[in-house]
Amino acid sequence: MFSTRASSCSANWGEHGESAEHAAYLWAVETPDVDQDLWLLWTGTGVHRVYRLATLPVCPARLRELATRTVTPCAYFDHHPAPHSFRVTDPLGDLITSPTGNDES
Repeated sequence: MFSTRASSCSANWGEHGESAEHAAYLWAVETPDVDQDLWLLWTGTGVHRVYRLATLPVCPARLRELATRTVTPCAYFDHHPAPHSFRVTDPLGDLITSPTGNDES
C-alpha cells in the first residue's frame, strides 16, 4: 500500500532542475533495533525519469511544544534536504478546515 505520509525534494522548495532527487515514503521497515523506512526516490522527467527504492533511517528531529507537552517527529528520512516536516504547512488544508471555508478569521 502506498502512503503519502511524507515527500521530500532535494532542491529548494520551488523551481529546480531535472537532476533534483524527489522522495516519497512507502512503508515502515520492520527491523529490530533499527528505525528506518522504505522510500521511493526518483530524478528526471518523462522517459528520462529514473526510480530507485532505498531503506533510509528516519530523521531524528523532534518538535517539542512545552506548553502542550507534545512531541512531533519529523516524517522525513535522516539528512533530508528540505525543512523538517513539522515546518511545512499546507495552505489548502488550513483553508478546508477553517470554520468559514476561507482563510479569514
